[in-house]
Amino acid sequence: MDNIYSLLIMFDYPDVITANLRSLNEKTRGDLTHALQQYKFQKLMTNSQEIKQI
Repeated sequence: MDNIYSLLIMFDYPDVITANLRSLNEKTRGDLTHALQQYKFQKLMTNSQEIKQI
């Protein structure tokens, strides 16, 4: 994904030509970051519940 973004910023085309690919890339990156943080949080919560049961 970073490679695509790097290629896009090399060219200064208007969003009409690139079909808003830059904003789509940023949204996708944000979604992935959010999903990863949520997964880590859920794993932490599961581990803490297991510790309480011991």
